[in-house]
Amino acid sequence: MRSTLYITHNTAPYSETLFAWMSFYTMFKCTENETLRFANIDITSGLPAGFSMIARSNGSVNLGFILYTNFKNVIERTLPEIVYKYKTLKRKIIIPFLLLPLFTSSLALFLTVIIALIPFLLVQTYNYFKYCVHHDHNLPDFLSNTEYVLPGTTESPWCNYTLPLSYSYIQDHYWDVGLFKYYKLKQIPNFILAFPILFIIIYHCMSYIKNNFKLCLRLGLKSNIFGYSNKMPYRPKQYSKGFGANDPLLFVYVVHVMFLAVFCIVFVHIQVSTRLLASASPVLYWICSSRMNVGPTPSADQNTINEHFRRIGAGKRIPSHHLSIANLEGVDNMYSKWKTFIITRRMPDFQSRLVQYYFLGYFIVGTICFSNFYPWT
Repeated sequence: MRSTLYITHNTAPYSETLFAWMSFYTMFKCTENETLRFANIDITSGLPAGFSMIARSNGSVNLGFILYTNFKNVIERTLPEIVYKYKTLKRKIIIPFLLLPLFTSSLALFLTVIIALIPFLLVQTYNYFKYCVHHDHNLPDFLSNTEYVLPGTTESPWCNYTLPLSYSYIQDHYWDVGLFKYYKLKQIPNFILAFPILFIIIYHCMSYIKNNFKLCLRLGLKSNIFGYSNKMPYRPKQYSKGFGANDPLLFVYVVHVMFLAVFCIVFVHIQVSTRLLASASPVLYWICSSRMNVGPTPSADQNTINEHFRRIGAGKRIPSHHLSIANLEGVDNMYSKWKTFIITRRMPDFQSRLVQYYFLGYFIVGTICFSNFYPWT
């Protein structure tokens, strides 16, 4: 269902689809076990993070997942292991070797960040040599006689910046992006367009923070890192059954999407927040999924599902999440080229139908408006 919601919401011919793939893959890589012992992070996670940065500028925020994953693993795993070995150590002469995991983790983090930054730096270097270094071009005459900034003319002001980044200059000069610059009466329709997404994300993320306040103060870390705690261990409030179900693993995702949401409200063209947030974070789809009160597909008989997976598995182990998706979608929908949960499933209550109609309506109306050059994003 989450993938269906994403596909429905993100079909415009922009770079968001590629950006979402790279961003979500970065997050996935940060949840996997480390590839090097004591590294505390998968070094290859730098590759999708780097590609996300050249797909969209806000991909630089994805570095936060890499930094946080390393930080959390060092605090929760590496340091307790070092402390334990120190307490049980008989020969103090090898104490310096106990710090080797910290050195390895720092080196792995450094390499991961460098790998992530290389694609971005290459693009910026290309832009600089293309527009800031004088050279001849073979463009048609009608382009040379216009007010376009042409390659090789070295006339772009950003070429003289201390950090010659073209995108920040374009945003400020051509798009008028800045602190509260978009707050004008004529932009009220765009604020209305972006309001549902921003409200859904901010409301549920604030609820998560409220229900997990102590956890958030600990930055999502365990309360008994070194095997003991002077206080009672963290226990989620029993009445909280909404988004996240008080899952500590969601902390970094909530912080990430809250930062982007506030950034959209304060700085960017507000209507862009719909595709920006929908492509940058899976939280929107998790929230909407949690608000849809649906059970297994009525026609999805469990024996039929199991038999189907046994037949196609050919002795292979079927992942458990495939079974859960089949329970919700049904085998017919799951392997259909056009049937999807969001379209074919009848929702049982108003709240679920509201989510369904919003995504379907946004897809249909948005496609019509966008293809006819109306301001829809």
